[in-house]
Amino acid sequence: MSLLLEKVRRLSRPAPSMGFRLSQPSLRSGVLLLTFPVPDLPAGVADALVWDGLEGATGGKDIPWGVFLTQPKIEEVAQLKEKGCDFIILGPSAPAEILRDEAPGRWLTIEPGLSSDLARALNSLPVEGIVLSLEVAPLSIQQLLQVHSLSVLLQKPLLARVSPQLDMAALPALVEAGVRGVMVKAKPPQLKRWHQTLSSLTPPRLPGEAVLPPLEEPR
Repeated sequence: MSLLLEKVRRLSRPAPSMGFRLSQPSLRSGVLLLTFPVPDLPAGVADALVWDGLEGATGGKDIPWGVFLTQPKIEEVAQLKEKGCDFIILGPSAPAEILRDEAPGRWLTIEPGLSSDLARALNSLPVEGIVLSLEVAPLSIQQLLQVHSLSVLLQKPLLARVSPQLDMAALPALVEAGVRGVMVKAKPPQLKRWHQTLSSLTPPRLPGEAVLPPLEEPR
């Protein structure tokens, strides 16, 4: 399992409390922000770094990092694994044998408007999650409905790659529609504002997500 997937899953778990009791299970607040490498990126703003292609792709130990590879080769994936790459984001035209190994974690990028049958079929693929390409601004009601219809059929986490021109006022609607993380290419001042907004949001529990029972104090 990739560190990125672990971070996404922690969004859906009850937050810990002091002592032996959780009176009411609650979701952790905050939605993930994935960014592309930019100079002078403040620490703590990004939950993960994403590279567009192999050139210069590298990362440190403090934050998960991954690469967009629409049509990768087996040897390229092996090289990324050796460098400590946490996840790769594949295109639908990538060779199927790329899904054979679990590391780095595999994510699949898709376009909006997928049929219900194909959306359900995504659940059978050996990928950790889905990245929806949504680089449009402004976001229309139809596109928001497409996000929601996809999220209710998926049994995997849904991230969205969005435009830096997207109004931040649209972020809560995306989260309510089922998006667990937002990926954007922007400059540090804008990323800081997006981080503040996303950190204040609480993702709703989606259909099929388990809620852990409250812990009871031992007698």
